[in-house]
Parts: sequence; structure tokens; C-alpha cells
Amino acid sequence: MKRLPRPTRALPPGTAPAPTPALMLALLLASWPFAAAAEGPVPDPAVSDAGGLDDALMARYGDALRDAVVAHWIRPQSVSPGARCMLLVRQLPGGDVVSAEVSSPCDYDEAGRASIEAAVYKAQPLPYAGFETVFQRQLLLNFEARDR
Repeated sequence: MKRLPRPTRALPPGTAPAPTPALMLALLLASWPFAAAAEGPVPDPAVSDAGGLDDALMARYGDALRDAVVAHWIRPQSVSPGARCMLLVRQLPGGDVVSAEVSSPCDYDEAGRASIEAAVYKAQPLPYAGFETVFQRQLLLNFEARDR
């Protein structure tokens, strides 16, 4: 039996969606260390054709996403190095961004929040080719401001 998509309701600005199992997993795993300015992605585990978790491809996908966004991010001086911010990104297959919203926790001020959201839109299309098996429509990315 084919499942129909659940209807979505528009949320008031500034509110987060109700936690889903995927979102809870993402929040739980959001503290995994990565080598550069952004961690992620932290979506549902992706299952490879071999039937196992494709951690290596997921790590490369996270690196590609991080590199794409950070390349377009102009960090305001008001965002000090070490400050962290979680971003909820919704995308379509192919990497077109539907939305990029700051999520909790976020240590950035208003200028920092706007700048990191803008960087996601400037980076589109986000990496997709070669990552189809680990692609997620909804991602939680955890950014940490670094020295310029």
C-alpha cells in the first residue's frame, strides 16, 4: 500500500517543527566532531546498496556541504570564533534549497544568523551528484565560527 505524504502546516516564523525521530537523531548526533567550520549532515542514517550504514559517503557529503556553505559565508565581526549555531536546511533532490532556518541552539547574533542563512542560499545548488544514496531533504548542520 502506498503511503500518502502527510499534509504540512505552515509554522509561525521563529518556531521549530515538532521533533520527529529523524530530528531527534540529528540532535543527538549533532555533537559529532568534524574537522572544519560545519558539522554535518546529521540526518537519518543512510543505507547503502550493501545494506549497511554508508558512513564514509555520509562524511564526504558532510564535508562537501560544509565546504559549499563556508565558501559563501562572510562571518560578521560580531560573531566570535568558537560561537556555534545549528541550521535546519530543507532541500530538493538536485540541491536546490527550499529553506534555511536558524535552529536552537545558536550563539550568533542577528547579523550572524542572517549571514549563515544567506550563505546556504548562495551555495545552492548544494552538493548532490555522487551523494544520491545519502541525500536527505532535511538536514541539521552545526556551524562553528572559526578565525578568518
